[in-house]
Amino acid sequence: MVVILTLFVLGIIIFVHELGHFLAAKAVGIYVETFSIGFGPKIFSFRFWDTEWVLAAVPFGGYVKMKGDNPEEATFSNDEFLGKSVPQRIFVVLSGPLMNLILGFVIFFVAYNLVGFTSLPGNKIWQVEKESIAAQAGFKPGDEILSVDGKPFKYWDDFFKNIIKPGDHVVTVKRGNSLTTLKVLTRDSLKLGIVPYIPPVVGAVRKGGPAYKAGMQPGDSVVSINGIHIESWNDMVKIIKSHPGETIEITVVRKGRILKFKVVPEPKVIENGEKVGLIGIMSPYIKVRVPVGDALEIAAERTVSSALLIFDILGKLVVRKVSIKQIGGPVMIGKVIGESYNYGFYTLLIVVALISINLFVINIIPFPALDGWYILLFLIEGITKKPVPLKTQATLQRLGFAFLIAFMLIVTFFDISRIFGEK
Repeated sequence: MVVILTLFVLGIIIFVHELGHFLAAKAVGIYVETFSIGFGPKIFSFRFWDTEWVLAAVPFGGYVKMKGDNPEEATFSNDEFLGKSVPQRIFVVLSGPLMNLILGFVIFFVAYNLVGFTSLPGNKIWQVEKESIAAQAGFKPGDEILSVDGKPFKYWDDFFKNIIKPGDHVVTVKRGNSLTTLKVLTRDSLKLGIVPYIPPVVGAVRKGGPAYKAGMQPGDSVVSINGIHIESWNDMVKIIKSHPGETIEITVVRKGRILKFKVVPEPKVIENGEKVGLIGIMSPYIKVRVPVGDALEIAAERTVSSALLIFDILGKLVVRKVSIKQIGGPVMIGKVIGESYNYGFYTLLIVVALISINLFVINIIPFPALDGWYILLFLIEGITKKPVPLKTQATLQRLGFAFLIAFMLIVTFFDISRIFGEK
């Protein structure tokens, strides 16, 4: 199932990418010979719009074969790729990655507006970090937030979005049986210091995970683990994490009945090298569908921030601030897609959007064999009024392609090592 879902998701992302090239080529009058999803032997094909559409056996990647895109075969006629002007060729090449960026934006919009994202339930504060903005403003554990700057509290994501904006804010809280007004001076949003109270109720269970195998279900209210009383989700997570690979007894209340489950948390090594236990459950949540205007704004923000984050990671990889062991390849992508599907459609959509934006960023890098490389060649041609020598192009592209293959093999090796290391 995971393999089929992964191929389906990657197929859509690749199709959209190649469709960008195809539509741009058609728009400037280039004859497109073949539109292929995958490489190698054909599984099946058909003709449409005077183009052969192909599904090939090797699913990782695709291509659009345009008339006259090979310098050794081109006659430079008006219906050939190399017969077009430099700006037109750049437009055709750039349209593939841009379609992935647009796809990411559209998926984010659909996720927020039509499907709805998940937010934490309730409005009660569990902890207030010492010397934080919240502590200085007078927030206390147990406070229930009622409004921010006169606007009623809706959900935690909305609260944090508004309270972290630089400036002075007025927050009304219920403390015991009385109302209290607090003034918040936000200067550094990273140190707000409020930890929401999350009840120890199971919101979702990952299919195939330890909790699922033990019989736990969404809605189960955890009352104790190994006889230790549980008051909050944070308490529960702390205990579960401290028992990787060990059997624990989780007591829950389900529809008035008390049930006990023997669960063995999966060991997982986190970034600092510490091994923690996970049982495959998510916290309780509420579903929030964002209005069209807000969803468009959020989708734009997420698209830009996601692309910038990927650029940042790649930059750190180059200067060795990020290890290649932390980069995910095809195997890890499949694992993430499978896990996101188990946690719900919204989570899956977000992952697909991030993968599509990742493909945009990767492809516009001016590295041999990538779209960005061809854009660079055409820019050089536009400035110097003559193309880069074919021999130079061929040599660099072969080296670049060899590097990419080696890189993917290394990343895949680390993917597999990481997955087996978690078991």
